[in-house]
Amino acid sequence: NVVPKLWKEFNEAVSQIPNQVAGGRGFGICEACNDGNTILKMNQDVLFTEVAAAEVDSFEGLPEQFVPKILAGGKFAVFTHRGYTAGIVDTFDYIWGTLFMKTRERLRDGEDFEVYTELFLGNHHPESEIDIYIPIL
Repeated sequence: NVVPKLWKEFNEAVSQIPNQVAGGRGFGICEACNDGNTILKMNQDVLFTEVAAAEVDSFEGLPEQFVPKILAGGKFAVFTHRGYTAGIVDTFDYIWGTLFMKTRERLRDGEDFEVYTELFLGNHHPESEIDIYIPIL
């Protein structure tokens, strides 16, 4: 799992991102990227990329090592993970393995993403919160 390494590198470099919104949010964006896979086909065997991002009001002057990313709007099911970040895997397992098997909500193609606000208190804080957005119709 390379996601923790991605976040470590991002946290070390985030101060280099210009035009950050004061008090802005952080994002973990899941992009399905293997042979036409989409969120509708995701499972543990699908390769994907994760984009760590900071909220900005402009991409002007963005250093080459970063990529501009705009999230598409639409309707989302929103879930809140509470606790240590290591446990977020269990939250995703519940969302995909239990909840979406029982709901009438229909998924739509698009990126699911995590949102980090002031309620995110750190990776090892038991009261930390991360919101998870899943695109639905």
